[in-house]
Amino acid sequence: MIGYLIYAYALYSFDRVMNPAWPLYLAILSLSVLAALLFLRAVDPSTLKTAPRPPPRRAVAGLFGLLVVMFAALWLVQLFPAMAMRQPLPGQTIFVLDLAFALPLTALTAWLLWRGSPVGDLLAIPMLMKVAVLGMSVFLGTFYTWALFDGPFMGFDLALYALMGFGPAVLIWPVWRGLDLAT
Repeated sequence: MIGYLIYAYALYSFDRVMNPAWPLYLAILSLSVLAALLFLRAVDPSTLKTAPRPPPRRAVAGLFGLLVVMFAALWLVQLFPAMAMRQPLPGQTIFVLDLAFALPLTALTAWLLWRGSPVGDLLAIPMLMKVAVLGMSVFLGTFYTWALFDGPFMGFDLALYALMGFGPAVLIWPVWRGLDLAT
């Protein structure tokens, strides 16, 4: 939830969403970053344990790695021509947040999971939830734009958003079951 608040309110704060609530957006962003830092400071990785049936770390790591590569490629294919023409793209804040924060954090989580790190287990559930909710919402928005409003059919984008939304959703419960949350 904190990750979602940071991402969403960073978009609202930086992406020219100017209205009377803008100071509230900044406050939510600041408090969310503070909450994330306090949470990370309070976690003792030595107390994290795996349940008798471990989570599917390699499956989640593989999915996260695939999503990082695919999204980096999708964003860079759009950004390189814009940079060459010196033309900013609409929604540029999304590119910044994804390439500077979301994709590196997803890649770090994948690497930690692949190595069997308890910190990777800790990051897996919120990352799966955030990616699933974001992926499903972007998939539905893209699909509805095409189906109901005569928007362009973007097959690759729809497939990527479907993978981003439904892949993590399927893995949330097996990962949750594989963690020892009793302590």
